[in-house]
Amino acid sequence: MGVAAQFGIKRAIVNLAAIGANTVVAAVAGKRIVVHSLAIISNSAVDVTVKSAATDISGMMQFGDPGGFVLSHCEDGYLSTARGEALVFSTAGLANSAGGFLTYTEQD
Repeated sequence: MGVAAQFGIKRAIVNLAAIGANTVVAAVAGKRIVVHSLAIISNSAVDVTVKSAATDISGMMQFGDPGGFVLSHCEDGYLSTARGEALVFSTAGLANSAGGFLTYTEQD
């Protein structure tokens, strides 16, 4: 068994293909979604805010043309949704302009 499976680490693709709310990880009943690593690259100017369903859990991040960042693995996690809420990336700017990946766990 690999380390990711042993600790319940899951992976998700970040595909910000639409302006507005983009669900990256669907809600899981009774669980928080905790983001442990994240990489986003944009090919045009875009503003991104991370949300727990409709509630902001990050400030607005402005990406240039092009732009991006990488957050390496953090055991405690960078962001966490409320229990039973989806992880959503909300965008303003040009559609089809950012993507990447993240790792996460589902926690009580």
